[in-house]
Amino acid sequence: MKNLANTKPPQFMKIGGNIYSVNYDYRTWIDIINLLEELDMENLTPEANEADILAALAIVEQIEVKAFSYPLDEDIFRVLRAVTGFAMGYPEHRNAVDESDKNTRLIDFEIDLSNILIAIRNQSGIDIANHHGWFHWWLFLLEFNNLTTEHHISKIMELRAYSGDDKDMQKARDAVALPIKYTKTEQQEMSNFENMFYNC
Repeated sequence: MKNLANTKPPQFMKIGGNIYSVNYDYRTWIDIINLLEELDMENLTPEANEADILAALAIVEQIEVKAFSYPLDEDIFRVLRAVTGFAMGYPEHRNAVDESDKNTRLIDFEIDLSNILIAIRNQSGIDIANHHGWFHWWLFLLEFNNLTTEHHISKIMELRAYSGDDKDMQKARDAVALPIKYTKTEQQEMSNFENMFYNC
């Protein structure tokens, strides 16, 4: 079996025949994942209105600046495919998190970061929080995907995945549930609805 820990993760990305240096630190990619979740791909189609298209393009530019330090002169869909692939880490681990209900969010790397870092430190002895320089996103994911079940974050994820009828377990699950994330379009629709309601 291939030892991923001894396989150097990439520091460059190929897009449209060009090679780009990547800002590969785990904190950068947590930000990029949040931006990808904000992005509504329907707003990058000709059917979208101009304001929504411009908002989506602004998010894409933020992603490019985060990942590469500057906006790229590349097809945005190629950029997004490359960035999304990089965000998933080592190909061998891209299905490592088994979510029986894909609508249930088990992890939020921003919200859960402290618990993840503590678990990695306790299991592997790697103090990522105080690591000098960048710590590669793929190595961060490798450590996270190999966490054993006794860690606090593992137990939180198990609770979030609970779908049974036990009232105490449901209460515990709800106490650690992650907030629902909405795209920019969904946020705007909710804001418009609230404005209509309060202006009646």
